[in-house]
Amino acid sequence: MPARLFLSSCFLFISVAMAQDSLLTHETDLQNAPRMFIDCGSCDMNYIRSEMNFVNYVIDRNDADIFVMVTRQSTGSNGHEYTLTLEGRKTFHGMTDTLIYITEQELSQDEVREKTLKYMKIGMVRYLGRTPLAEDVSVNFNQEVVVEQPEDRWDYWVFRSSLDGWFDGQSSYSSSNMHGRLSARRVTEAWKLDFTLRLNYNEDSYVIDDQKYISINRNPSLGSEIVKSLTAHLSTGLRAGGAFFHIQ
Repeated sequence: MPARLFLSSCFLFISVAMAQDSLLTHETDLQNAPRMFIDCGSCDMNYIRSEMNFVNYVIDRNDADIFVMVTRQSTGSNGHEYTLTLEGRKTFHGMTDTLIYITEQELSQDEVREKTLKYMKIGMVRYLGRTPLAEDVSVNFNQEVVVEQPEDRWDYWVFRSSLDGWFDGQSSYSSSNMHGRLSARRVTEAWKLDFTLRLNYNEDSYVIDDQKYISINRNPSLGSEIVKSLTAHLSTGLRAGGAFFHIQ
């Protein structure tokens, strides 16, 4: 029994010490936190103080670094339009913001106070950014952004063509070469299509003992690539090609 009592006491001491250390850290942070006065007849101030605990609340508006006023008026749909005004003072002098949000009739009191708290926090970001507490502030955007591809009258197809060649000749010998290329390519988020047609034409002419000999080499080739995206980092596809030789 004494051994069990000793162990329980140790665990209790450690738990209290950790809690005290955390409390001291928070009190130290609050020394750098701005002082706020809120004028809002419809707000649940106990809820706001408990959930927005990174500011110092004052009872005299003249002591505040940030003065917040919340007013509301009825809307045509029996809801309420809230106007949240933040006025910076002292070190925040000249910084004034106004946020407007609407609460629908069907919202519960808990949902209304959560929305008020949300907009207060949004309004406070600008002010906290000018204090040492900015190191502990993070901003998240919950809505997924969908980027739509612009419309393309060619349906994202890109066509390219090229043709080049050369000629070299003497009295008993001549040579000519021609190279052509035609490609069609289409790339979207879902597919990648690539088709290429190439043609090489070479003609050599010789005169030996007054007899003319001609050698012609045709070399067409076709290449293709088809790729389907499965995820943002994974895709599957097929690549194929072929070449044909014709000599005469």
